[in-house]
Amino acid sequence: MRDSGSKSRDIPLHLIGMATAIERIREVAGETNLAALRDDWRRLAILERQVEILSEASRRLNDDEKQLTFEIPWREIAAIGNILRHEYKRVDVVILWDVCTVHLEPLSVAVEKLMRMQR
Repeated sequence: MRDSGSKSRDIPLHLIGMATAIERIREVAGETNLAALRDDWRRLAILERQVEILSEASRRLNDDEKQLTFEIPWREIAAIGNILRHEYKRVDVVILWDVCTVHLEPLSVAVEKLMRMQR
């Protein structure tokens, strides 16, 4: 039985996971800069994990969701997760920082759009 008072139950978990990861990335990235991040393995590990979560959750999007947000490079988002999981020694901090500071906003807008459509 569904709780009609809980709107979050109408939103698929992959979208909730993406929104949560985006907020965590914003929080951590907002507290540092690229130069400091290079020397802060803890923050770097947090950002890597949250981007990995975004990547994995993006794989759960169905074709309709992807078509509604065609401007987002979903294939590349999925691919960065593979790099973080399997080729972690070649993770470029500059690319990760770019993902977290430049590409996050369009992704956030797309996730919000998909979440609004679920309500």
